[in-house]
Amino acid sequence: MYQNPLYLSETATERSLNSNIVSKIPTGLRNLTLGGTFYGSITQNIIANRFTTLTTLDLSRGGGPYFHPDSVDSNCELPNVRNTCQTYNVNGNDFRAFGTSSGSNLNVKDLTNLVSLSLSGNYYLSDGSFSLASNNSVIQSVDISSTGLSCPDLNGKTSLTTFYGYYCRNIGSIFTGSNIYKFNGCSSLSTLYFYASPLTGAMPKFTNSSLSYLELRYTAITGGNINGDNTYVIPEKTFELSPNLQYCLKIGRAHVWTPVT
Repeated sequence: MYQNPLYLSETATERSLNSNIVSKIPTGLRNLTLGGTFYGSITQNIIANRFTTLTTLDLSRGGGPYFHPDSVDSNCELPNVRNTCQTYNVNGNDFRAFGTSSGSNLNVKDLTNLVSLSLSGNYYLSDGSFSLASNNSVIQSVDISSTGLSCPDLNGKTSLTTFYGYYCRNIGSIFTGSNIYKFNGCSSLSTLYFYASPLTGAMPKFTNSSLSYLELRYTAITGGNINGDNTYVIPEKTFELSPNLQYCLKIGRAHVWTPVT
């Protein structure tokens, strides 16, 4: 149903994504794709209550109708789903908050089987303690670009391959409060992308053996390290554990990285 103007229904009560709409869809649905179909918010828990075996929720859009705050939900919360959900994509809407998990109905942060998450383009989406509960050996891709979210602690997520956090005005630090690199132990991580986000703090020691593409242009990250040693702009052992790095982009330039052998 992607990009169908369902909001133009002749029935007034079916011009938004509410229980009147989902009640017409079989409960055993596994993949729900509804990007560019309705305006307004989504009545919370109608998706989680109806589709208990859903594996993919795709509300992403390239244009047309979009989900946004209205009189039903002034926060326009992201819809809860069941823990069967593996792909959650809501690109290009105006969701502004996470729902509250209740019983089997979970907000996306609490999903343990999540493989792919894309929240990009929801500019006003924010959260005071953004984190992901997805199992360390499950989550593969995370995209929070163009949101108000901070960089989550993904330490130990061994299946994570890509992280996109560009144009994130509240991206914060690449370290936890206890100075642990937030991507420490992400052995499958190949792409780390922070273009034009005010990433703060010193350069970490990258412990990602598969890292090949690192984007740090127009960030606020500095040289030196968390212990205050600024002897070198990039400390000698910064990339010691990332032998596969090919592209390191920083301060407006692209550099082809040649590991020292």
